[in-house]
Amino acid sequence: MGTVTNGFFPHSVERLPEAIRARLENALGGLSDEMDAISNHGRFSAGEEGWSFWCEEGTVTGEGPCGFSISVYVGVVRLTSVERFGAIERPDQGIHVALRTAFETVAAAFGGSGLLAVAAGGFGDTDRADDIALAGGKFADVCKCLEGAIGPPARSWSELEAGEGNWYLSIPDPKADGGT
Repeated sequence: MGTVTNGFFPHSVERLPEAIRARLENALGGLSDEMDAISNHGRFSAGEEGWSFWCEEGTVTGEGPCGFSISVYVGVVRLTSVERFGAIERPDQGIHVALRTAFETVAAAFGGSGLLAVAAGGFGDTDRADDIALAGGKFADVCKCLEGAIGPPARSWSELEAGEGNWYLSIPDPKADGGT
């Protein structure tokens, strides 16, 4: 089940702490109901402190409100919630929709183009994927690694809830926006 929830998505943003802070505050600032739900009902996410950042070896990393943290690598972002994967996977805790919305909204704010992979972290399943992202790997490389470690993904939140995958992967249908 993992001890944290890691989301990965591609980005098209400048990797400077203030630019990242602005995107996060803009994205999550519009989710006051969701952030309140996570803070008030999450088992590990209490707290409303602001974002703090540091840079190390070309990566911008930050910690912020409601137990979220972020690492912005060359081509991929890892957004982490201290809530266990079950909190996003199942409705038991009552914050699954709020967590899903937060991950999707941040990914969109960073130019993720609807691409989002979310998996349980903390027991090693996402460690190699994170190493790939740190080394400059692409989103597709991260997803391939996750599939190798965890198995096939669920392609919708309802599939994830139904147990049809041990992690979530959203890849938009190219036909949905006029592609072929």
